[in-house]
Amino acid sequence: MAALQSAVVFADTVAADRPLSGSKRPLVSKRGKFALGFFQPDNSQHWYLGIWYNQISKHTPVWVANRDSPIFDPESSRLTISDEGNMVLLDRSRTEVWSTNVSKIGSSSTVGVILDSGNLVLADASNTSVVLWQSFDHFGNTWLPGGKLGRSKHAGGMSTRLVAWKAQNNPAPGVFSLELDPDGTNQYLLEWNRSQQYWTSGNWTGRIFTNVPEMTSTSSYPTSMYTFDYVVNGDNESYFVYDIKDDSVTTRFVVDETGRILFLTWLKVTEEWMPFWSQPKVPCDVYSLCGRFSACTENAFASCSCLHGFSEQNTDEWLQRDHTSGCRRNVELQHCSS
Repeated sequence: MAALQSAVVFADTVAADRPLSGSKRPLVSKRGKFALGFFQPDNSQHWYLGIWYNQISKHTPVWVANRDSPIFDPESSRLTISDEGNMVLLDRSRTEVWSTNVSKIGSSSTVGVILDSGNLVLADASNTSVVLWQSFDHFGNTWLPGGKLGRSKHAGGMSTRLVAWKAQNNPAPGVFSLELDPDGTNQYLLEWNRSQQYWTSGNWTGRIFTNVPEMTSTSSYPTSMYTFDYVVNGDNESYFVYDIKDDSVTTRFVVDETGRILFLTWLKVTEEWMPFWSQPKVPCDVYSLCGRFSACTENAFASCSCLHGFSEQNTDEWLQRDHTSGCRRNVELQHCSS
């Protein structure tokens, strides 16, 4: 799906008297880098409210509001500001599908703004630098430059995690995720179902993570285009952040539906995303990638295949690179009778 582009100037703000509906053009950030609107993944009947790149040819969502609650009629659904000041997504029956869910707004008037960083913020209408909520605190599967991936140390503090899509056409949370070690070390963990670790970044040395030597400027990777920093703010928070030195470079960090983390850069010449770093290096090192009664084969066109006598449990999911349902027997076992 191609990104929506136009030479005209679009609004970047949603307000109570200026809602965004499926029948309208998406909101576009001031310099045109990102768009916020309704989209439908390929081969899907569902619609979602999300953020995508506005200036590249390949439609690439970077954040989805209603991951667990797709809508079926975008024309009569709308994003607006509630009476309490929260940003809310309403379906055709005006049922709340998603909300920023800020308990104490503290402002009589708020607006939603899509920024050129790809961050969607709920802000005070009279001073939009006063941010009450931001999508950068609620990542999906994508980590954009400038976003903080880490945790707050306050009681009940919030952690930011990357959670993979369930499948290529399904933004619902999958089983693979990346987060800062909840036990307090300064390393990041790739996990299956938040229970099984299958890759770690290693601890932060002050310059790099020990298991990511490619971060050094002497490596063959284009790390010179980026700045990296691991920040510990006293007893308040710990997080890792990266940024781009050249604003013309389009890049993103993602946990994909196959359980791998990828650092990707958009190549204008080929109009494709080029991965220049990924982990695990070997797809079959991803825990439980292929599900039950299956085998993972390196260097094969399709890494996952069913064992002899078994077939895909859900063929449609397998076609979308979601193999977690595994395989089923072609012929059920005969039970012995006494």
